[in-house]
Amino acid sequence: LETYDIDTGDLYRILELADWLMYSLIELYKLSSPKREVLDFLNRLRLRVKYGVREELLELTSLPMIGRKRARALYNAGFKSVEDIIKAKPSELLKVEGVGAGILEKIYQHFGIELPKIKEKKKARRGTLDEFFK
Repeated sequence: LETYDIDTGDLYRILELADWLMYSLIELYKLSSPKREVLDFLNRLRLRVKYGVREELLELTSLPMIGRKRARALYNAGFKSVEDIIKAKPSELLKVEGVGAGILEKIYQHFGIELPKIKEKKKARRGTLDEFFK
C-alpha cells in the first residue's frame, strides 16, 4: 500500500468496484447466448478478484475461514485441494501456519465430519524470542 501511496479504504473501494463490474459482466453475458466455459471462466475470475488469489487457490478459499493467506499456507504445505484436506490427519493440518483448532473444527463441520479430540500444540508467538529458540 505504501508503494502505491493508497489507503486500505481506497483499495477496498477499488476491489468492491471490480467485483461489481465482474458481476455485471456475468449478468450481461447471461442475456446473450452464453457458452458454459466462458461463464465458468468469468465466475472463476470474479472469485480470484474477490479473494486476491491465483487460480490454484480458488478451491481452498471455498472452505470456511480460509482466505488468501491460509489458502497459500495450506497450498505451500502440500494441501493443494479440498480432497487433500479431507484425507489429512488433523495433526498435519495444525502444523500449517494460521490453522488452529477452531479453524480446523469449522472445516470439519463444513464437511459434516466429527473432529476427533486433539491437543493443539502451543505455537511460538510471532515476533518474540519464543520463535527464535524453537
